[in-house]
Amino acid sequence: MISYVVDEDGNKTYALVPINVWEKLKTDNYVTSMTEKDYPEYHLLNTINFLGSINRNSVDSWKKFYEGYFEYYNKLDVVDFIILYLFRSDKFLVVFDEEIEHADRMNEYDSFHEHFTIHSMQITKKDGTRIDWKLYTTIREKIGTISEQEFLTLFHSKLKFTDESIENFKHRYKRVHRSAERDRLFVYDLSILLMNNLEDIQKKERVLDELQNDVSQYLANNLYNGNLSQVYRAKKEAQEKIEYVSM
Repeated sequence: MISYVVDEDGNKTYALVPINVWEKLKTDNYVTSMTEKDYPEYHLLNTINFLGSINRNSVDSWKKFYEGYFEYYNKLDVVDFIILYLFRSDKFLVVFDEEIEHADRMNEYDSFHEHFTIHSMQITKKDGTRIDWKLYTTIREKIGTISEQEFLTLFHSKLKFTDESIENFKHRYKRVHRSAERDRLFVYDLSILLMNNLEDIQKKERVLDELQNDVSQYLANNLYNGNLSQVYRAKKEAQEKIEYVSM
């Protein structure tokens, strides 16, 4: 409950706010003041625009253009795919409690450094040292405004996973099949990223009717010969890998 202090004329001059409400107000105000997007918007908009250009094609023609558009996936290795799952996670989008109070001193806080060192995929700077606050905020600001290819380049130039983290990922998921990984990421982009941010996307781009009406059926028809169960499986597998790289 919020209590008010009033002056002699009965006008409210101060508010007494419970500490839990105050903490939430501070957090909400800080988050809304952030300019970066909390998902890879630029990448998603590019994908939507591409689909708009091929949407009326036959399935065979659609697949041909789809495979051509994502041809660069054929050159990626397991670390690159880990990075692409990371790109879609919230690993670089966390708002720390300390950040709200002391953004200028974030390099001193253990919770910030532990975020990259005690989880499944441990991340360091390219030279093996700890990620600093400046680099973290640079990456966070880039997520929504660059393509996934640009994110790959950015990550490789500034960051790396520890060898142990990479080996653990390989042990957990065995072999990487590029076409299957490509399809999982694509399914995740349309069925999770797009659907979670549909209202925001619609303000900027015309979203295909087929996607709005039934994105799962659209994906099934174009990727899996109409088999919906394969869409659900691909989405589940993508979600699992994204959770793994970010937890």
